[in-house]
Amino acid sequence: MNEKIFYHAVCETYEGDYLKLRKLKERYGSWQKVFESAGSKSADPEKSWAELERQKIGLILEDDKKFPKLLREIPFAPFGLYYRGALPGDEPKLGIVGTRKATPVGLTTAKKFAAE
Repeated sequence: MNEKIFYHAVCETYEGDYLKLRKLKERYGSWQKVFESAGSKSADPEKSWAELERQKIGLILEDDKKFPKLLREIPFAPFGLYYRGALPGDEPKLGIVGTRKATPVGLTTAKKFAAE
């Protein structure tokens, strides 16, 4: 298995808690070791990854050459980015970041904004 699979399983296990993930990554050095440290409470990495593939969702980690350069420079840069479709090249990009539990108004607004 590769680091992407372990990263995704760790994110599920710790519910995407950025500060906790950051501390664990600093302590263990790799997502595989973080996953192994979680023991029995860990999500099943192969099952989780299969679900991503079923939904045609991709993942790039911060050390991937396709990871946006400018995004690496911000405070609290993400460890990885999930995406659908093709990743853009070097042209300007726009990302919409929001809550996992968006309201109907928030979803409608985001769709309108993205369409523009």
